[in-house]
Amino acid sequence: FLPQEKVLCSGDLLVSSGLPYMADGYISEWVKTLTEIEQLDFDTVIPGHGPVFKGKELLKTFRSYLLALVAEVEKQVKKDATLEQTLKEVQLPQFADKFPNFSQGLAENVTKSYEELSRKLSQ
Repeated sequence: FLPQEKVLCSGDLLVSSGLPYMADGYISEWVKTLTEIEQLDFDTVIPGHGPVFKGKELLKTFRSYLLALVAEVEKQVKKDATLEQTLKEVQLPQFADKFPNFSQGLAENVTKSYEELSRKLSQ
């Protein structure tokens, strides 16, 4: 973060080219981190991938996507749904036009979220 320049260098936390690769992260922590960095005073983001962008709209949209993803996957995990059932049930159509790689990314993110929530809820 470069406060004087109002520039956030986000790394792979935010990408402007679609949904980021999330297999190495923790979705619940990702949401917390996005919430925290939104409080910073920046107007330009240098993302991990894709072109530089202005404003916080992408951050807000991505955080909303993650919150919806976790909520829908958690419903399935609590119903003892299998991963395959969860992949069929969790669609999130309200975000389909927000991320160019949505179809591919959603399946990967549902899988990651399912694994993370299954471990968390079984403890």
